[in-house]
Amino acid sequence: MYASLDDKFSEPKTMENLAKMESRGLHPLPVWHASTGNFDDLKLLLDKYDYIAIGAIVWEWLYQNQTFIRKLEDAFKMAFSYWKDAEGRIKKKFHAFGVSNTRFLLMFPWYTSDSTTWLSGARFGNIGIFEPKKWVVININHHDKRLMEKYFQYIPKEYRNMFAIVDTKGAINYSTRLKISIVAFKLLEEYITKIWKVRGVIYE
Repeated sequence: MYASLDDKFSEPKTMENLAKMESRGLHPLPVWHASTGNFDDLKLLLDKYDYIAIGAIVWEWLYQNQTFIRKLEDAFKMAFSYWKDAEGRIKKKFHAFGVSNTRFLLMFPWYTSDSTTWLSGARFGNIGIFEPKKWVVININHHDKRLMEKYFQYIPKEYRNMFAIVDTKGAINYSTRLKISIVAFKLLEEYITKIWKVRGVIYE
């Protein structure tokens, strides 16, 4: 899977890029922006595609910009108007670019999302923990010692060797930290999917 080349400052350019890629025989995931996009374009995409990515998402806007929240709400309402069958299985699906925040994933029923947060184990010396209803990022240093003690039980048993997590020479043990975060992301995915299924959101 790969996405169309989008321009977060220009929805016409984004649509133009999609058409150009398709004219070359490619089949990318189309992209729409809730922040700058218009709903006429989204309607065109929903009429043609079952799987659409939404980009230019800034989590902080959900606290500061009610207009942005309403745009996402309206986007999902539009997508959910395309019901597939009597069981209520949803045919149209949205992908969120750059999202792994638990609260955000529970606010909107994304079909999929991506994030580079799991790589922070190598980039910043962090580990990701799923506890068991939220995602917690812990930086491996003395400042987060209290968090390590609090969430240590949620680290998979096979990775609880502290010498394999903490080091004083940079990224020597980054691979163990990445493995811990990957396990946590899997648990997060399972939790989010279960919650939306209970809420009655079932994708085909």
